[in-house]
Amino acid sequence: METASAQAVVETTECSVTCGVGSKTEKRCLVDRSGIQKDCELIRVECLSNWLCGLEAYTLRVGDYFTMDCQIPSTGTLGGPRHYYWKYAAGIITINDIYFRPVKNKNSTTVFESIEEKASGTYRCDVQNEVDLKIVKRIYYGVRIITPGIIDINYNKYLISKQKLASMAKELTNQDSEEKFELYGGIYTYVAIGSAVGILTGILVLVLIRWNLSSRRGAVNLSPTTTTVEKCSADVPA
Repeated sequence: METASAQAVVETTECSVTCGVGSKTEKRCLVDRSGIQKDCELIRVECLSNWLCGLEAYTLRVGDYFTMDCQIPSTGTLGGPRHYYWKYAAGIITINDIYFRPVKNKNSTTVFESIEEKASGTYRCDVQNEVDLKIVKRIYYGVRIITPGIIDINYNKYLISKQKLASMAKELTNQDSEEKFELYGGIYTYVAIGSAVGILTGILVLVLIRWNLSSRRGAVNLSPTTTTVEKCSADVPA
């Protein structure tokens, strides 16, 4: 009795790209009911993990050469013909569809030999399969143009993030705490030294006072004794 087998994918690699159409390799084998694999082969297939590639931002100067390329990497004989559609939102950086207008460009690239200030804005490229008309890639290019002599407004370079602000605030708080600790520590040190000196001075004064009183008492006790001795000497008959 023959054992029934079915072809199954037993191993696969990751997709060659993170967005848009890429390729991967699958290992396909005939697997019977007991799990034994046979007649295995490696097959290269297309893959699509995410069709939306997000926004790429650029800051350019008037006169710069600039190219935008949304072509899908070659997958050999895989897949079929694809169409490229460009749209443009003038003067703003956005991904909102209502601001985009079609551009007469059916190529995978848009090239500026010498870019002008009026070219600033957001460019969107859509890649569509010819067979099923499915969009397999969409990418946005945000372009800022600055003229010579104007400060470089590079937001990615100069914008302070919330994380940086939080870190700066934490550093300032720690520094303020250390300064307070040093200040109060110095004050406490001076207070401690002053208190010790005061206590020692008080003890010294008390010792001097007691010593003075003891001296006076000793002088008073000696005077009557001397007088008595003199009187006794006077009473002795000649």
